[in-house]
Amino acid sequence: MPATNKRLVVIDPEKRIKTEVMNPEHYDFREHVRKGDKARDAFLVLKASTLNHLAQPLIREALSMGNLRVAFVHMDTNADVLFDKVQELDSPKLLRKLFKVTTVEQINRILHAWYQGQATDSIASAYTEQDELVVQACDLKRYRIRFADFVGLATLPTAQRNKFQIDATASHIFWPGRDVAIDLDTIRYNSDHEYRRAKNHDALSDYKEFLGKAIAKVMQQHRLTQADIKSKGGPTERHIYRLARGEQDITSTMIERLAEAHGLPPQKYIEELLKACDQITEEEAAAMSEG
Repeated sequence: MPATNKRLVVIDPEKRIKTEVMNPEHYDFREHVRKGDKARDAFLVLKASTLNHLAQPLIREALSMGNLRVAFVHMDTNADVLFDKVQELDSPKLLRKLFKVTTVEQINRILHAWYQGQATDSIASAYTEQDELVVQACDLKRYRIRFADFVGLATLPTAQRNKFQIDATASHIFWPGRDVAIDLDTIRYNSDHEYRRAKNHDALSDYKEFLGKAIAKVMQQHRLTQADIKSKGGPTERHIYRLARGEQDITSTMIERLAEAHGLPPQKYIEELLKACDQITEEEAAAMSEG
């Protein structure tokens, strides 16, 4: 069952993709913008060669809907011509929504992800740039990671780095014949600070019953006492006691105060807490099996 109850609107004035799109029953195809479609996710299909005054009225109407998600631009001309025509339009709002199409597979991937409500979690395209892998999600956000920062990717010869494919679920990038792959969640975690922070906070919530012990364990590893924590602006012993009993949830503010007291960035402190939680759960599991 899709996450959305409404079919997507595809504004395709030249009727270029209706016969090529998978599951056309998921979409309402239009040649022009309709005012009644304002409450629905919309997608615009254009050609790079006509992306100037010829398409300007349609672009303006589509943008005015307020729900234009992606403007697909078929690359029927070179990138320099496209750039010139985009400059002529002088529309920053459109620029943020442009997606250069080289294969219909890309359109299908993006439309399917939006229909399923998975645009932030699906890969639209990717490319290599010097020593980095650049990945664009179906919501058009871009993420960058360095090949050298990942064990599997670091072993890829430079000439092979752009020989990847996107899997059928649009969640992984893999290199055929090399047993090397990386998923979008890992890419986002390592390149998007806010996403990483949210994921780690969720992970800490899963370890709620071990947090008090984990905090104490990390303090011990850093040779800090409760008095040290308090003197450096950390939470009081009472707050940590309440955490240990599950009577209080850990907050971002508390994490930041604890991190500062340990002389660590919040992200690094969270990682140490998670590692401590894993150690505690393993120790308790081992103790139970021995008992």
